[in-house]
Amino acid sequence: MDRLDYVAAIERLNSDFIKERKSRAQKIGNAFLKYSTAISHLHFSKVFQLFRDNIAAKIIAKKYTKEIHSPSILPKDLNFREKKIVVYTCVVGNYDQIPEPLLKYDNVSFVAFVDNPDMFKNKESQWKYSPIPRKLETLSPTLMNRYLKFHPSELFGDYEYSIYIDGNIRIVSDIRTLIQNCGDKTGLAMHRHGARDCVYDEAMVCLLYRRGSAKKIKEQMAKYCSEGFPKNYGLNEANVIVADLKNNRSSNLLNEWWNELLRTGSLRDQLAWPYVLWKNELTIDDVGCLGVDVYSNLKFQINKHN
Repeated sequence: MDRLDYVAAIERLNSDFIKERKSRAQKIGNAFLKYSTAISHLHFSKVFQLFRDNIAAKIIAKKYTKEIHSPSILPKDLNFREKKIVVYTCVVGNYDQIPEPLLKYDNVSFVAFVDNPDMFKNKESQWKYSPIPRKLETLSPTLMNRYLKFHPSELFGDYEYSIYIDGNIRIVSDIRTLIQNCGDKTGLAMHRHGARDCVYDEAMVCLLYRRGSAKKIKEQMAKYCSEGFPKNYGLNEANVIVADLKNNRSSNLLNEWWNELLRTGSLRDQLAWPYVLWKNELTIDDVGCLGVDVYSNLKFQINKHN
């Protein structure tokens, strides 16, 4: 089978997998498994949390969910087979969350930043397990991840493009093509958010699911509102970030994103990103689009966080 035919066949299979995973039967089965597991282990606080999250999910579906359409963007005509690309992630502690890439390409390197790389000395993997830089050791695991996520030009100066992925994402297809989507004005590409296009709505979802500091999120949104930051400005997912490392705008914007994340203290990077774009007189459309939500991208399979 030709390599391109092989990749196409993988994506067709992944399409069926994604459809099955999104099916009502699968969702009911997953919910039953979570409840039954919690009950069997007498984790009643977990049962209460699941019940509370179910109520929150119904509110979110009714008030803060809409159909998002991906814009039709013609990818750049780049010879992605010739570009030097690094794919990287950062996982602290739970190493079982780093899935192995399915395919291998000569012009792609895989780097996983972990806090104990000696554990992987004898592991056969495409991932090169690298230590967390010493200067980050005083940061929390979340901030360690965010610093590495937002500073690819500092980490990978010898590469032309970087692709950050969350540690629960498995690459099952040819990821190199994603570099063609980088926006010229930003040097970046991400997925659109699959359910919302408003940072204020996303903040409410974070509050309902108790993600991040409620006090800091409210202060952050109050500040944005007082400055005139508009509703429905657009929203990206931040679990996959493609950066053109030869475009200085990408490193500048990512560094501003990091600084805004620190300033707000909410630790919710999705909330800070649209504001950073707005302050730089940019829009979501200036960020290259990888599609509507990573869960629908045929190049990936996602292990959802608990």
